[in-house]
Amino acid sequence: MMVMDPDPAGQHSGRSTDAHDLLRKALAARASGDLQGARDFFRTVVDINPASLPAWEGLRQVDAKLGWTREILDIGLRAVTRESRPPLAAYLHLFAAADQLGELSSHQDALATALGAFPDCALLRHYHGVLLEDTDRPTEALLQFGRAASLRPDVAEFHLSLAQSYLSHGLFKPGWREFEWRHRLSRVPRRAPRAPAWDGQAGPGKRLLVYAEQGRGDVIQFSRFLRALPPDMSVTLEVYDDLVELFAGLPGVRVVGPSAPSPPIDVECSLLSLPHLLDLSRSGGAIVDGAAYLDVSTPSRRSWAARLAAAPGLKVGVVWQGNPQFGLDQRRSIPAAALTSLAAVDGLHIINLQKNAHPDDLASWRAVSPLHDGMDEVRTFADTAALVANLDLVVGVDTAVIHLSGALGVPTWLLNRTPAHWTWQAKGDHSIWYDSVRQFRQTTPGDWTDVIGRVAHALTALTSKRHPAAASLATPASRSRSGHEAG
Repeated sequence: MMVMDPDPAGQHSGRSTDAHDLLRKALAARASGDLQGARDFFRTVVDINPASLPAWEGLRQVDAKLGWTREILDIGLRAVTRESRPPLAAYLHLFAAADQLGELSSHQDALATALGAFPDCALLRHYHGVLLEDTDRPTEALLQFGRAASLRPDVAEFHLSLAQSYLSHGLFKPGWREFEWRHRLSRVPRRAPRAPAWDGQAGPGKRLLVYAEQGRGDVIQFSRFLRALPPDMSVTLEVYDDLVELFAGLPGVRVVGPSAPSPPIDVECSLLSLPHLLDLSRSGGAIVDGAAYLDVSTPSRRSWAARLAAAPGLKVGVVWQGNPQFGLDQRRSIPAAALTSLAAVDGLHIINLQKNAHPDDLASWRAVSPLHDGMDEVRTFADTAALVANLDLVVGVDTAVIHLSGALGVPTWLLNRTPAHWTWQAKGDHSIWYDSVRQFRQTTPGDWTDVIGRVAHALTALTSKRHPAAASLATPASRSRSGHEAG
């Protein structure tokens, strides 16, 4: 990254002195934990001296902690528009704010200008890749992410973006390799190792601990790879407490929670590292096998079957909100009030699958249609699975419930954002991970109106057939391979 003289022209000594004094105050405020005070000082410094790299860097770090706003974006925008040769740091601040606010596409001209002035800045290349993804140019984005990683091969974030781009294109071998860089992200807490890292080599009687990481949906998605482990190994799977019961029936795997005593182990690895360690790729068939791989045969499933047996119409489960702690949740979630228009379709029996739903959201559903809500009885994902297994269709946004429904082989309609998570690939309305999942993608990033309209039309066409079962919702492959029969 470039190093800039805080007052490169060597003039305006009074303003320069003020800027230096304010910069010292900003740094002191940040060190004492007064982030808001530090932000105010840093803002004044860059207003006095837009070429102050320490001030821009400090402002960017503080803004990242306090949260990005349009006012913050405007500070960077003013700096790059009023200066004949804006400093790199001003550009980076602008694009960081625009990226977090989902508005990079509104600053394409500024990014092109910045790249012309600083063509070897890896972070600019990375932002260019994000912009290209946001504007539905995934192949060009892949090239920019690759350029960023080659310019700064030491930055884990660039490698992870490259990994996700590879994976979204179905390029699994390089994708899994680059995906391992996630372990080096500074923002991800390090797990204290309990045994040496497994290198993927089999050994009779070798005791392997496979541990969960990231979200529940990731764990459900990657649990399929456990069946690819060598059969002569002793495998323990450590997952979050609310997933233990769901995976308890996996053949040849002992399942424990994070607080349970771990059996003696020889080696360990992350669940999300299995496809890399086992050298799995799409050509090997391990990825494209989208058949159901989870099952639930519990008294809870039978109880739900009895309770829903008399429900009129097509039994449709709905989920509209992801985990708000996920940084991009605002892009994948849909306001409940917008989705309730689906309830106007005749012949549906709506079942809530949203855990901890806001009372206002439930009221929005009940204002237009009766809503079957038993989520207060749901404690674990095994409970959710027991309910989902009795539904004809699940409709929702990209959450763990969608992964669960797909893993169970239940017909599932995913209302998906653009750009989508790499799991769902760059293009297409099917899923290589789950045969029973059909995607309804945004045609314009951030716009759910068209998506909801297409889903409503598909539901209307479906119910108009008056078919007693929902088998027609899935592809022929999912019906023949998943073993799931709806209705």
